[in-house]
Amino acid sequence: MKSLYFKKVFVFISIVCLAWGMASVSRAQGTWSHYGCDPGFTSCNPSETRITPATIDQIDRRWGVGCEDGWFSVYSRSPAVWNGRLYCTGAGNPLQCYDTATGELKWTYGGTQTGWAPQPTVTSDGTVLYLQGITTSYALHGVNGLTGAKLWEVALQFDLGWSDANIVCLDEVRNQALLLENPFSPDSGKLYAVDLDTGSVNWYISRALNGYSVVGDYLVRRDNIIYIGIVQESWSRERIGVIDLVTGNLDAVWPSPSETSDTYSSSIALCGDALAATFRRGNGEVGGDLIVYDTADGSVLWTYNETNNITGGVAYNPALDRLYLATNPRLYAMDLNQTPGDIQKAWTHVGYDEIYTPSVAGGIVYFLSDTNAYALNETTGQVLRSFPLGEPAYENTQVAICDGMIYFSGNGGTCDLFAWGFPPECTDLGVTLYMPSHDFTWTDPCCCTVDICNPGTSALQNVPLFVLLDVFGTFFFAPGFSQDASWYTVNPPPGWSTRVVLPDFEWPFVPEPASGLVWYAAMTNQEITALLGTMDTWSFGWH
Repeated sequence: MKSLYFKKVFVFISIVCLAWGMASVSRAQGTWSHYGCDPGFTSCNPSETRITPATIDQIDRRWGVGCEDGWFSVYSRSPAVWNGRLYCTGAGNPLQCYDTATGELKWTYGGTQTGWAPQPTVTSDGTVLYLQGITTSYALHGVNGLTGAKLWEVALQFDLGWSDANIVCLDEVRNQALLLENPFSPDSGKLYAVDLDTGSVNWYISRALNGYSVVGDYLVRRDNIIYIGIVQESWSRERIGVIDLVTGNLDAVWPSPSETSDTYSSSIALCGDALAATFRRGNGEVGGDLIVYDTADGSVLWTYNETNNITGGVAYNPALDRLYLATNPRLYAMDLNQTPGDIQKAWTHVGYDEIYTPSVAGGIVYFLSDTNAYALNETTGQVLRSFPLGEPAYENTQVAICDGMIYFSGNGGTCDLFAWGFPPECTDLGVTLYMPSHDFTWTDPCCCTVDICNPGTSALQNVPLFVLLDVFGTFFFAPGFSQDASWYTVNPPPGWSTRVVLPDFEWPFVPEPASGLVWYAAMTNQEITALLGTMDTWSFGWH
């Protein structure tokens, strides 16, 4: 009997190792490449179809960064999302890569940021572009989005002050990144074009070379043309410049019709064949202007003068040909086709405080304001959901929406970064391992659980559940964690159920680091001769 027992266990371990080696993972393919989402900075994701007004009640918090940890950190703008991975950085943090669905930390890169940190941008083939530095000396890094390996670094002596708002923009047609240096000192902003393969500077624009300086946090691009805030004469009179990316020439300059001696460009977005630009007023004057230009000739199609402050960028949904303007305390839905002098709103949402840059996806408008993130029905303006932050929202924030998930900053509240989405569907029989991290340090929260999916309509009976810990080739079996084979006997009900392997505890102080430990979990038939459903693995270590 004893020999038969060990033979079954040996067979089981062989099956697990074979299944692990053959396993493959399919990933979602959606992208939210940076604040503004696309080269036109429309802040709209037309490919999102899962979260809609009919389904948004079904989502809940799936994971988060810095949740209930007592530490304050800010994730500004919006994270970048690519191929099932989320890229972000925050005050005092390095560049971080997470699994979008589970929050699993895949890798970190670089040192900690001093002060608030600009968020990264990701290219269509997964190169992460990341600004890191201290106050007046930022460098641009190219990082492999899958592995976290450094590809290149260009030290531009890039002066951001303490800004977290600068966005690396993309011109993948010419294989280059475009980024603005908009330092605190007036009339000195530059525009750099950096090769995406090498990090070398292809060209740059400055007042000394070109007779004008650039302003703002980002630019928008269509084909060979970029639109950008510029200054030609007085540093406090900002306009929209049109630059040809092939020739490098400044082809046109579009002033604001209500231009004064102090007019500041605030945000821009491409809206079909139009460009929507907001301008704020100087000298402490309350109010601002929304100007919609015809990109064919720079003529003004219409203007809207807002008596309150404009407090965020413009979002545009091409499906409805509608733009969204954020103010204090209102959000306006405005059709792009307007009659000059008779501006109509499709609807107006009245909030309690400043409304920050909206995003659009799946028939929903998202934004942060007061102490919540909000989701509004795009057709009616009705509030569908609110998501408490735990702290007042931060002005440089935006909701990212991708593959049935939404992500937004908590500004140091309940979570520093929130990830909301649908509960995982129980469609395939099998198990899923979970730990809070793959790399632990002293006092980190830790646990280990196995989630069991039974897609049937009745409970399974007396199923062996094996959970093995592989410590450098030596197997320890839960629940006793000895080398003598043992297993759980479970009766999974329909749907999801959980088996706790290690209850919650704080990671102890361990003087020597380690990596490469692996959990295996799988159910088998009662004879322990074949797997029952899918298995799972989880690797981890500590430092």
